[in-house]
Amino acid sequence: MELAVPLSREQIAAANRLHRRLKQWTLSDSALARLAAQLPGFDAEACLLKAVAVNALYGTQVFAVVRMARHIEKVIAHKDVSAAHEDLVETIASLPPTDRQKTARRHHSFAAKFCHFFVDSERFPIMDSYADKMLKKHLGSALYEGDACRPYAAFIRNFQRLRAAANHSGTNRELDHYLWIAGQRLKWKIRKDQGKEPKINAELNALFQNPSCDDAEDLEVLMPATQSPYIAGRL
Repeated sequence: MELAVPLSREQIAAANRLHRRLKQWTLSDSALARLAAQLPGFDAEACLLKAVAVNALYGTQVFAVVRMARHIEKVIAHKDVSAAHEDLVETIASLPPTDRQKTARRHHSFAAKFCHFFVDSERFPIMDSYADKMLKKHLGSALYEGDACRPYAAFIRNFQRLRAAANHSGTNRELDHYLWIAGQRLKWKIRKDQGKEPKINAELNALFQNPSCDDAEDLEVLMPATQSPYIAGRL
């Protein structure tokens, strides 16, 4: 498979070096890992604490978080989480509506992050708008696959296509970090070119605005100046 925009091992490595220097996200991920270790099960209290933690730290905008926690408890009670795959995310994401709701809401970003941190980080890559944007850019229209009915299942297929085409031999989490940071970097570059304030993660915005020497070197490897116009879609 030939990628529309190539992805090198050096780019993925640069993203992971940058990620390790993000103190806020390192602390957040460490806190979630500790919560997972201290509360390995999925009873009512564990589901609520885990749902609140992911929603607060990752800003996934689940407003009915207590109802979501109850929903997760019921879903996992009927699943073998050791063997679960993308269907678990799809089911958790589909929070049943209340009697007063006209339409059901789907929370794929929350569900993917919940499963990533509390079920298996390798089986459940993080799906968000930044990661999906970068998948589209790298894969191009010939390889990228969309599915409005099962978006996380399609995301997994696209993620695996990129992994294979880029010959990535590391972990899925390393590719996760690349997609997230590169997606935010792309948005930052486009907004800056437009003379607009980038609405991205505050910690990354500060790093992009005033990079250290090490950060500047890694940012150039992450998204080379010769490549960024192609990624941004201007060429």
